[in-house]
Amino acid sequence: MRKAVIGALAVLALAAGCGGGGKSSGTATKTGYVAALNAACTEANKAFAQIGAGDMPSFKQHGDDIVAAAEKANAAFHAAKAPAELRAQEAIFNDSADKIVEDIKAMTAAANAGDSAKFETAYRSLQTHGSANDAAARTIGADDCVGG
Repeated sequence: MRKAVIGALAVLALAAGCGGGGKSSGTATKTGYVAALNAACTEANKAFAQIGAGDMPSFKQHGDDIVAAAEKANAAFHAAKAPAELRAQEAIFNDSADKIVEDIKAMTAAANAGDSAKFETAYRSLQTHGSANDAAARTIGADDCVGG
């Protein structure tokens, strides 16, 4: 399950780069937007891997760090401005990234409470939202941001 959680977090990594490479005061070009996303995903994936996101014990130990990293990535996504042709996918990705953050919070709370059933439920939800996130990333063309 550890690899699957890291893969699901990797889809959230798309969010980490959204604000970094585009124009802060306007809309990025498609090429620029995708390049910024792909470049930032590598960095965000490293951050999640270094934190050690994975199983229930890792969420109990590092949950606050995992949540903080996810929220930071999600904030960057919300700050980004996709070009017009990607706005629908941006909205799908944005919505699924919001839900992924909520799933990560639920996984952390369950781990801290020692509730494996709630942890599994939140994990399954994370997978579902990760799939939607992956689909949006593929359509955007940010292939480096698709989870493993």
